[in-house]
Amino acid sequence: MKRKEREQPHKLEDIDLETQKYGLAVPTGTVSETGVAGLALNGGIGYLRGKYGLTCDNIVGNNT
Repeated sequence: MKRKEREQPHKLEDIDLETQKYGLAVPTGTVSETGVAGLALNGGIGYLRGKYGLTCDNIVGNNT
């Protein structure tokens, strides 16, 4: 049986750092140590929710 190497989970701080390079923002949560998958599965309440909704409202697709 082959084992698949497990990748480290992506955290919100990773997403924030990359998008800020381009002057963009993502409707994520308020705690940068949160994993992206957990945030999305639990709704994703963040600072931009009033204008853009929850994180889960903005998911277009997922490849696992």
